[in-house]
Amino acid sequence: MKGVASSVSLVAASLLCVSCQPAGIESSTSLVGADRLPSRGALSREIIQINRGYGSVSEGFLSYELRPDGTLIVTHTDRARGKVRGEDRFRLSAEIASQARSLLWRLRPAKLEGLDAHEARPSGCERRGPHDFGELAVIFIDEGRRAGIEDDRLGTFELPSPDSCGSPQAREATALVRNVLESFPPSKVAAEFEL
Repeated sequence: MKGVASSVSLVAASLLCVSCQPAGIESSTSLVGADRLPSRGALSREIIQINRGYGSVSEGFLSYELRPDGTLIVTHTDRARGKVRGEDRFRLSAEIASQARSLLWRLRPAKLEGLDAHEARPSGCERRGPHDFGELAVIFIDEGRRAGIEDDRLGTFELPSPDSCGSPQAREATALVRNVLESFPPSKVAAEFEL
């Protein structure tokens, strides 16, 4: 009887541990103050984009899109014409894709909402007015089950310029994004955007 009771306790404890999957990141490592994130499995199914040029007066937009299958798509879009000027596609190793995701999750808002939601900024950084655009945006997209975008959820992180906010979290976020971009294969499209 004593053996059965201890077996039941062991099974119950095992089930309790299985139901408590670890979050994608620890809240203490979040640079935006997110206190809780979904499991690593759920987070790894999201699309992550790093976008430059969206709020500035640049001639175009540069987007790095990391897909759940490890595909990286780098796209340069002409702002005036709304046409793609160039696109590179890469297949990242599982290690590089996983490392990039893990770093970028530190910038992810706790909840994904929609286009009308306020963007997250590094802790201690507030928008200083309607023209205080960030240097870049990191967008986290949870695609819904239906075709189209009606049931998609997204969250946006905006990296402010150093003039707008120089908090320790902003400096760390800048270095983090730079490290992620440097881990990606060299892109001709990105190099031409920089010129």
